[in-house]
Amino acid sequence: MSDLVTLYLYAVSALLFALSLRFMSEVETSRIGNWCAVAGMVIAIAATLLAYTIRQTDLLLYAVIAGTV
Repeated sequence: MSDLVTLYLYAVSALLFALSLRFMSEVETSRIGNWCAVAGMVIAIAATLLAYTIRQTDLLLYAVIAGTV
């Protein structure tokens, strides 16, 4: 993946994290804040996985399983 695309994806995820903090400061908008944080994290993880060559997918799978428990 292009370095420029990765940079843009990281910028979008940082923007979503900043928005999530703002939305989570009020009770009425806290659900939107949580969804912004989730979307930012998914974009950041996807950008990282697409930017680098993955050599051992089994370790990645184990890490995902351990993180969900």
